[in-house]
Amino acid sequence: MSTQPTRKALLGLYGVTLRTARSFKSYNFRNYFLQRTKDNFRTLLASTRFLECISPQTDKNRVSRAYEQAVGELAVLKRSAIVNQLYAGPPLPIEARRCKAQCLNASIRRGQRTGTVLYRRRKYTSQVADSVV
Repeated sequence: MSTQPTRKALLGLYGVTLRTARSFKSYNFRNYFLQRTKDNFRTLLASTRFLECISPQTDKNRVSRAYEQAVGELAVLKRSAIVNQLYAGPPLPIEARRCKAQCLNASIRRGQRTGTVLYRRRKYTSQVADSVV
């Protein structure tokens, strides 16, 4: 019979699982596994909070079984993420917009010049080059 995992162990497993889910290159897979991880751990952490108040032995066994199952799912998720990274397709248009906004926000936070000015210059120079040719 296994012992009940601590709350720290559960939160650590949650963090590792979220990191692994974020490592998927495919937008749909990444969002699906992020949502699934959040849902699974939300119920698992809620049941451990319940066990702090009332702690029958059967519930402790149920939480430890769920923890072991989550560890097994993490191993499968890691392997799937590696395969997904190897055979990833091109990013979707929604990812390109999100990435552009994140890069823009990061450059503003660092105090650098915004990307929109550089984009306008490139667009302008391409129009000038087209009109010259």
